[in-house]
Amino acid sequence: MDEVDYDIDLWSEWSIKLLEGDISYLCSLYNIRGYEQEDLQQECRIKIWKNLHQYDVDYGTSFRTWSSKVIRNQLRDLLKYSFYDKRRISTESVIMSSAFWGNV
Repeated sequence: MDEVDYDIDLWSEWSIKLLEGDISYLCSLYNIRGYEQEDLQQECRIKIWKNLHQYDVDYGTSFRTWSSKVIRNQLRDLLKYSFYDKRRISTESVIMSSAFWGNV
């Protein structure tokens, strides 16, 4: 593998700043239960930052196109996970004693 000839911290910071407009726009298209817009944007920034090492210039995809796909996938995952609690069957027990129901 080729030697990295750039500062990864500088590249990470620059790439997030470059994408702020895209992140804001794409997050504004989603209304996910339990998330404010700022939370969605932060989740997307983190996802991009964690996946920066996977971006490959030689693949032929522009950085903006690649990052847009990462952002959309993250938002779709968050949307999907937001429904998990809704679909989960409650396992809480309910006490149904005669004291609760009274003497009927």
